[in-house]
Amino acid sequence: MPPHIGQGTSMALEDTALLARLLAEKTDIATVFQKFDKIRRPRIETFFKYAETSGNLRRETGPWRQWLKEWGMWIMLKIIPESWSSAPFEYDIITLDLDSPK
Repeated sequence: MPPHIGQGTSMALEDTALLARLLAEKTDIATVFQKFDKIRRPRIETFFKYAETSGNLRRETGPWRQWLKEWGMWIMLKIIPESWSSAPFEYDIITLDLDSPK
């Protein structure tokens, strides 16, 4: 079973929006999927690495330690400014520049 962090639905919606934008460019289907892969692969690989790391840490941690980590993270997220924790999630597939994606 592949690791996950609950991003499947949002990634699928991003894929759908990107495919719609690329298909609207009226190019051949091979070019559409090459461009799609070039744009999406870095983001997907990044989230896969996050999920893999998270899954490995969870498996290596006992239930009480995991409970403490989760409460600690919840407290930390309440204390730190939102701008510090939102960077990986500030991604807008609708306004993404298709010729030079980040």
